[in-house]
Amino acid sequence: MNVVLTEAGDLWRLQMIGSVGIEQISRLTECARTIADSGRSADIDLGEAIFLHYAVVQVLLSLKATLEDQGLALHVGAPCPALAGVLNHLGLREALGIAA
Repeated sequence: MNVVLTEAGDLWRLQMIGSVGIEQISRLTECARTIADSGRSADIDLGEAIFLHYAVVQVLLSLKATLEDQGLALHVGAPCPALAGVLNHLGLREALGIAA
């Protein structure tokens, strides 16, 4: 139930922990704006996320597109196996650029 944004050198690191639902969308949107406005790439850590609300996925996809338009990258780390299966089934694993 946490969305944590930290600076890691010349990158941003956005970590999602537990169930990231609609309650966290405001915080996530604030983090996405910070990343998009910074001119730096970002790493997304989903290793401890067990659920992502569809609105969370939409924000991540939008951030990915924004960074790509700026010539920057959004790297999404491997999620836990259960979440990976859901993302894969929905075609979102590829859309987010998560390695199989």
